Amino acid sequence: MIEYFSNSRELVLQEQVAIALLNKGVVLGQLSRLEDELGVYDQLIERFGGSRELVLQEQVAQALFNKGIVLGQLSRLKDALGVYDQLIERFGDGRELVLQKSVAMSLLNKGIVLGQLSCLKDALGVYDQLIERFGDGRELVLQKSVAMSL
Repeated sequence: MIEYFSNSRELVLQEQVAIALLNKGVVLGQLSRLEDELGVYDQLIERFGGSRELVLQEQVAQALFNKGIVLGQLSRLKDALGVYDQLIERFGDGRELVLQKSVAMSLLNKGIVLGQLSCLKDALGVYDQLIERFGDGRELVLQKSVAMSL
């Protein structure tokens, strides 16, 4: 599917290619092929990272988030922090809920990783940042991230 529609300029088909790449990465992870999973996320990010279309930005944000998790599983914690920072910087100003959700979850995971690295004051600062940024949010998914950070 990815190969067949890879050259299409139609947004609906580009979205399907992005979703297929994301799902391929997830399946590779389920097969414990973590390095291959990272490679697929990198493909997706490289291919669609410059798009302004929300449906593609959503897939890029999810690929970055998943990449951070996989790097953590590989004990590449500093690399995971870098990916979370990249996601937060890239999508931090987004007003769309799907992007805010990715930013909130990345802040939460960044705090967890900082805790694993024994950078406890930094972790607390990140949790405070998450609470300040999303504490007034009424959406359940944002409230969940705030609650977990508290």
